[in-house]
Amino acid sequence: MDCELLDQCPFYNTLSSQAVDVLKEVYCRGNPMVCARRQVAMAIGREKTPLDLAPNHDYRVQEIIEAFLSEQ
Repeated sequence: MDCELLDQCPFYNTLSSQAVDVLKEVYCRGNPMVCARRQVAMAIGREKTPLDLAPNHDYRVQEIIEAFLSEQ
């Protein structure tokens, strides 16, 4: 199942390389539920997802969400 956010994902729409293609296959077409970008987008909104957040940066997810919530 492809990620429902794939077509609008700025990470993939602005970058192009073999490494990005591999990430897309693993996270967007393989298992979107583990994508750090998707997790942040679902928690706080797509527009608040940092552009530099890669799908495999799961170690940043909690930090980003907590920072957003502390600003509220």
